[in-house]
Amino acid sequence: MTGPTLKSLLPDELKNGLTSAEKTVLERTPAGKPADLSSGKEEDDKPSNADHWGKKRTVRAEFLYWLCTDPEASQRIHAKGVRIGGAKIIGALDFRDAVLPHPLGLIGCAIPDGITLSDARARSLNLFGSRTGPISADRLKTTGSVFLTKGFHAEGEVRLLGADIGGDLACTGATFKNPKGAALSADGLKTTGSVSLKDIHAEGEVRLPGADIGGQLSCTGATFNNPKGSALSADRLKTTGDVFLTKGFHAEGEVRLLGADIGGQLSCIGATFNNPEGKALNAVGMRVNEVLFWRDLKNKPQGIVNLMHARVGQLADDEKSWPDAGKLSLDGFEYKAFVGSAPQTAVERLRWLRLQLKEKRRFWPQPYEQLAKVFRNMGHESDARAVLIAKQEDLRKYGQLSWKARLWNRFLGETISHGYRPWKVLYYIGFMIVLGWFLFIQADERGVMQPSRELVYLNAEFIATKKLPELYPVFSPLIYSIDTFFPFVDLHQESYWLPSISKPSGLSFKVYLWFHIGMGWLLSTFAVAALTGLIRKDRSNSLD
Repeated sequence: MTGPTLKSLLPDELKNGLTSAEKTVLERTPAGKPADLSSGKEEDDKPSNADHWGKKRTVRAEFLYWLCTDPEASQRIHAKGVRIGGAKIIGALDFRDAVLPHPLGLIGCAIPDGITLSDARARSLNLFGSRTGPISADRLKTTGSVFLTKGFHAEGEVRLLGADIGGDLACTGATFKNPKGAALSADGLKTTGSVSLKDIHAEGEVRLPGADIGGQLSCTGATFNNPKGSALSADRLKTTGDVFLTKGFHAEGEVRLLGADIGGQLSCIGATFNNPEGKALNAVGMRVNEVLFWRDLKNKPQGIVNLMHARVGQLADDEKSWPDAGKLSLDGFEYKAFVGSAPQTAVERLRWLRLQLKEKRRFWPQPYEQLAKVFRNMGHESDARAVLIAKQEDLRKYGQLSWKARLWNRFLGETISHGYRPWKVLYYIGFMIVLGWFLFIQADERGVMQPSRELVYLNAEFIATKKLPELYPVFSPLIYSIDTFFPFVDLHQESYWLPSISKPSGLSFKVYLWFHIGMGWLLSTFAVAALTGLIRKDRSNSLD
């Protein structure tokens, strides 16, 4: 390419004081070569030691701004862009509202006063291994990726609010430090590709609310430290792919995924959630299209795990990853199936549900109904029934029921298991008949049972001999017990015999007979209702 050199295009105010580092940049950039200013000594080249680099490695911020944005200079820059390694940038690097037509790479540089890229337009940005002050890149728009990777270190907030990145946002191995506020703020971020926060270390809140990620979000091995607030805040996050909070992921503070929409899986295998005084995971209203992996956590979650109104395709969990009692919220949580080695029996899953019920007067029926639905879909009818029976039992123990409703609930549970085991009432019916048989034998032996028809007492033979008329039914304790118990059965005993209150203990047997008849009406009615399915599910709550 012929024409003026970059150096000749320099404004007069920049020509004065031109450093040897800047001269190197002017010489190498047109050829597409990086301007590597490093010494080759690993310890000396660390940006944390930039105070000792001297002027040979100093580049002025205003010089860099001119090089990246001047229209004439851009014509002399190779398509590979501006690439500088091991430089110390003096002054605030302000690209606010600027257009950067070429890629910008500041590799292993020290930028103590930070970078402003708010409302800028750029090809790509690479800060691999650099150490910076605060970065403000609100509404930055790039056609390529942004790299804040291995060794990148920011002191102060890194802001990407509303940024639109045409590739990936890669922050693998980065450090973000702003303990008194947000370490990384990417509210409303939009990326065509993925976001990698793999192996990062963040002191302060990491924010991704409303972010729209075209690929996956990886926080594998990342450490988020903000114990007095949110460690990771990703409310309304949307991803096309998976979200990984895995293999060493460690959060000190709340992890928020309220209303998040995850197109793939959410994996928390090997993670640590620690927020003892609040919510460890707050995922109210979250949507996971595929599998929620909540198993093999490194430690039991410390704090509340809130999955209220979340929806996941499938659930893969294990018992050791469940939080302590009273630390789980599942109301409205929906899932289609259990997969992998997840507990799949009613006993195990009920232990999971009951982690919600540490305190009385706190009960949600939906988690039980959801679990029963899943068991039915799996073909486990007996487990489904066990769950629905447990729902009614726990409703009595923990629900806000009146004393009448509690009494009614217990009666239904004891007699017919709330309609889910109707045959259970037959045991009580059998017991009452045998009890009546025994007591009516005693009554007969004591002469308490007497004919109830007046015509008997007008019979001369009976008056003389106490012998019953030929056609009068003989008293049978067993038949009498059956006849008096079942209201719609006539075995010619109930209407012909009664305990006489004139006899010793006659009143007691009379009272028992009333009780026997009443229990017969009650249990018979319940037997019919239960066997025909009239009593089932929440019908037992009607007295509340």
